[in-house]
Amino acid sequence: MSLPPDTLSYSDLGGTKIEYSAPVDTSTDRSAAEVNLAFAATAEMTRTSLRTWFKFRVNGSGAPTLVSWDASWKGGTVTPPTFALIATGKYTVTLPATVLDEQGVSHSINLQAVTASICKSTDAVIGATYLLEPMILTANTIRLWVSTGAAAVTPLNSVITMFVV
Repeated sequence: MSLPPDTLSYSDLGGTKIEYSAPVDTSTDRSAAEVNLAFAATAEMTRTSLRTWFKFRVNGSGAPTLVSWDASWKGGTVTPPTFALIATGKYTVTLPATVLDEQGVSHSINLQAVTASICKSTDAVIGATYLLEPMILTANTIRLWVSTGAAAVTPLNSVITMFVV
């Protein structure tokens, strides 16, 4: 089972459990203290865990294309991100607004942080160093600007990887 794309609190997971009776068989039964610790750790992990990653190819003025991806909600909703080149060196990435988890429960996407990197395979600007500036525009949309520091550029035949929390 995967984590949902939103954060959970300890109380979302049922809060503190009280021992009704001591575990009869500790190889199969869990104490309330163990369950409380597991629920607390799970709630904490949902605050900063990776929600999705994806790679897309850019090639000059052509439309960006998906290379590969995965998401914490992929067990329930298999809708990949979509990409658009909106101007030279400027892209948008759109994820679904809502997704289903593996239990069929609907969750709204609410992106918190994003990072990006580029792998140049063949590029007209040999030795160019690219600056990638990803920014979350809406709860499910990312803007990415690619530049050489001085001017926006559209890299040729390069793969951009993004990690999203």
